Amino acid sequence: MCGIIGYIGAREAQPVLLNGLKRLEYRGYDSAGMVTLSSNNKYLSVRKSPGKIKTLEVILRKKPLSGHIGIGHCLTPDTLVLLANGQILPISKINDGDEVFAFNLSSRRLEPAKVKVSTHKSPGYLYHIRTSFSSLKCTGQHRMFVLSGGKILEKKAENIKRKDELIIPKYIKVEERKIHFRPIFVKRYFKATQEASGLIKNRLKALQLTKVACASLANISRSYMDHVFRNDRNFREDELQKLLPALSIEFDQNYFIPQNTIHGNFIKLPNESSPEFMQIVGYLLGDGTVKERCIRFKDLDRALLGFYQELIEKVFNIQGRVVPIKGTKAWLLEVNSLYLCRWLKENIMSRREEFLSELGQLPEDEIAAFLRGIFDAEGCVGLKNKQIVFGITNGAMARIIQLLLLRKGILTGLYKKERSVDKWNDYYILYISRRSYLEKFLQEIGFSSKQKLERLNTLLKIRRNSPSKYKELQTLNIIPQTILEIKKVKAEEELLFDLEVEHPSSSFIANGLVSHNSRWATHGAPTQANAHPHEDCHGEIAVVHNGIIENHEILKAQLIKEGHKFRSQTDTEVIVHLIEKFYKKIPLEDAVASALKLLVGSFAIGVISAREPNKLVGARSGSPLIVGVGKNENFLASDAPAILELTKDVIFLDEDEMVVLSKDSFKISNFEGKTIFKKPVRINWDITQAQKNGFKHFMLKEINEQPAILENILNLRIDKKSGQVIFKEQNVPEEKLKTIKDIFIIACGTAYHAGLVGKYALESLCAIPTHIDVSSEFRYRDLLIGPETLVVAISQSGETADTLAGAREARKRGASVISICNVLGSTLTRESDGIIYTYAGPEIGVASTKAYTAQLVALYLFAFYLAQIRGALPGFKISKYLGELRKIPKQMSQILEEQNDIAKVSRKYSHLGSFLYLGRNINYPSALEGALKLKEISYIPAEGYAAGEMKHGPIALIDEYRAVVCIATSSKVYEKMISNIQEIRSRKGKIIVIASEGDKEIKALVQEVIYVPSQDEIFSPLLVALPLQLLAYHIAVKRGCDVDQPRNLAKSVTVE
Repeated sequence: MCGIIGYIGAREAQPVLLNGLKRLEYRGYDSAGMVTLSSNNKYLSVRKSPGKIKTLEVILRKKPLSGHIGIGHCLTPDTLVLLANGQILPISKINDGDEVFAFNLSSRRLEPAKVKVSTHKSPGYLYHIRTSFSSLKCTGQHRMFVLSGGKILEKKAENIKRKDELIIPKYIKVEERKIHFRPIFVKRYFKATQEASGLIKNRLKALQLTKVACASLANISRSYMDHVFRNDRNFREDELQKLLPALSIEFDQNYFIPQNTIHGNFIKLPNESSPEFMQIVGYLLGDGTVKERCIRFKDLDRALLGFYQELIEKVFNIQGRVVPIKGTKAWLLEVNSLYLCRWLKENIMSRREEFLSELGQLPEDEIAAFLRGIFDAEGCVGLKNKQIVFGITNGAMARIIQLLLLRKGILTGLYKKERSVDKWNDYYILYISRRSYLEKFLQEIGFSSKQKLERLNTLLKIRRNSPSKYKELQTLNIIPQTILEIKKVKAEEELLFDLEVEHPSSSFIANGLVSHNSRWATHGAPTQANAHPHEDCHGEIAVVHNGIIENHEILKAQLIKEGHKFRSQTDTEVIVHLIEKFYKKIPLEDAVASALKLLVGSFAIGVISAREPNKLVGARSGSPLIVGVGKNENFLASDAPAILELTKDVIFLDEDEMVVLSKDSFKISNFEGKTIFKKPVRINWDITQAQKNGFKHFMLKEINEQPAILENILNLRIDKKSGQVIFKEQNVPEEKLKTIKDIFIIACGTAYHAGLVGKYALESLCAIPTHIDVSSEFRYRDLLIGPETLVVAISQSGETADTLAGAREARKRGASVISICNVLGSTLTRESDGIIYTYAGPEIGVASTKAYTAQLVALYLFAFYLAQIRGALPGFKISKYLGELRKIPKQMSQILEEQNDIAKVSRKYSHLGSFLYLGRNINYPSALEGALKLKEISYIPAEGYAAGEMKHGPIALIDEYRAVVCIATSSKVYEKMISNIQEIRSRKGKIIVIASEGDKEIKALVQEVIYVPSQDEIFSPLLVALPLQLLAYHIAVKRGCDVDQPRNLAKSVTVE
């Protein structure tokens, strides 16, 4: 759950909570729920559900909640799970009561444990975690066991870092059993011995049966009985099996001798698996085909085909033939048998998925034989890359083979090679590279191909041992796996699957990796049990929570010993049971404070209790929480949009603060109980700013809001009487600003690009050396800053972790910090010496648009403010600049009037595979921002460059398959940009130019020109931003991308 809301007052709570949850949807979530205190204040009523808020809304229509106080808050179907019997099944095929292998964290052994299975709707995006061994797609809330700092910890997917390592079990032992096969009808013939013929005649006499009566009894023909009496022919097996039981004679092959006939050899079809048979099956699945009447294998190795020819004859008693394939160096092994083909189709080919899932149950020697066969077919030994490599187009089979190799103690890498040719399947490649695993492969599996065996022995001579990273873990049953990639991906699956594992570790093996329960429930519907809110043992206290409790396993174990009963495996439920533990003869808020002191992690919580119906308690540490103050009603929320329709007066809780709300009062304190006095602040946003208002996407709405926002900022910041720039909330003294010797700007992403423009403006207008750093790098350098340095920290949300850390480091070193921020009361603004609010209103689209231009205007105004107080520019020149700046909103509106034309250009080039953005001087940052916008929302590779650097690499990328966006507005570097455009044109590059109105020269050079109004060069980034944003938007829409919530991105990055 990524957003919470609470209400206490005279209204019905349900509509308040439901509307608030809807306005928090943009934060992302995978379940929703709410709890209210009944109208008679006697009991709590809960409604919750996995999936979207729409699902919860349906439940509420059927079973509405009443009351005036309330609070409101895995794995994809193809994930392979290792069962305790050795089977390897997709999670979607597992049934309630099946036993999986759970990983005992104490003994490091695998133990059988029963499961319950449930499904729920997939969220909009999932996390894709990839190691060299395997990969997994899951929700952000799904937990994995990771090795971090030498310790095994449990982490949610959304909190896993690249430095963490996933773990896989080293030894997998199962109770072995053979696979049994279904028989099919085969016309097999036997010759009866003289003893058999005499036995039949004697039995007829003993039973006093005539030949005619016997034929009728056995349901065979009279003529057949005549042949039996004469014993003058071979007899079909199915007819004998009718006759002999009628005469009470056992079918004994000492009496009846198998015969080869013109219909074919006497075929042997096995009843159960064997090493020889499994090797043939491995070779068949790797490189064979089964036709109606024949089986074929192709190979360049004539000797290998000869080996399998002999093996097939030994197992099935059928002779094949090996012949050359005309016009090639390849050979063909052909085995003709109608019945063998039918039998293979019945037992293997028609049930391939089921058959593959059963391989893990086989005895070790049969698994080894199967692997030998499939590696004979599709494996190769690479001396150059020093690996055994195996490739196949069936991804599920590749992962099963991986797990079978793990059963043999052999670790492999796996990667998918996507085919560029339409209708070709992707290719899955396994590789074994470590010497110890190569040796194990040779000992346990090997090759039947002499050529491959010789190459493997050669490889072992040249392959050196690699040192183990964790020597102390070599004796334990785990293998650490380095994480290669963690990314958010758009969910393609409608349903996800959850397992409830009845084991203390709540774990199972998913795609070979040790995974925690997707969900857990001790009774009721598992997915429902894990949705918020959570209640205590007696249903008297309810909690919603945003964040993660890192020590919840330890706390849970202690609470279970004390008799608390858990209904879920979420970390949140620990909080409500801790409150219950302390909630004896003390007020609810004191019990909450006692509980919070034991928690390690981050949280924002809301708590209500049936015992004190007139209280709503909230607290925060690490996760944002605000208080909404109304008339005879009060609110809690994660973010302002949830309550803007009901109140605009809010209080921002600081770290480790708690609030107790009643309908007409609020009291704020720290966790020690010390009262803190705070006054509400007024939010001037309108609720319509957090809605789409008829636009298709929030991003398009926010692009179109920019003229009005900039107009508002300029009216607020430029004094109408004096014409001077004013910053009321900027608390760094003017005397201090007059003495600063240099400026450092720190920011991330789009804010960093705004900062680059700010660097040009500050140096040009104020003559102050200005540096800029990406926030994530700033604090890790040996910083040369001190009391005479001003640090400007830029963040839309004011919660960006790296920027916060950079600002804190700067203040430690004595520098003054001014923050440029959009969110009133955010952490960054509270920890800065001075603040410049951008007043852009709530920005819902993940890709920043209006916040960017608002940051640019704030930086320009700050540059004029500094120039003003330091005397760097004469007053008349500042006034002239400000006059030009005031024209920008109207000029932006002119650009937006032509946005349909920009959309046409965008759609025309939306099919291209990559884009290059070029700009010079103050529009070099514009090129970076244009490229970032495109790759953020359309996923097209795009790079921004200073145009002067084109000859130093980027020019190699230019051809007719790539677009180049050139920013060539009127400037002192205009002629140089024209030269760049001519170079691109000569190399057939697809060019889109953003130019100033009236530029006819540019139209003669390129076909696609987007004109912006003429403006002083220093302000051109403000105008250039709009066509760049619209290009990215319309290209992404044309390609069917989710522009408001692009994959792998979050609006506010609150972790490193």
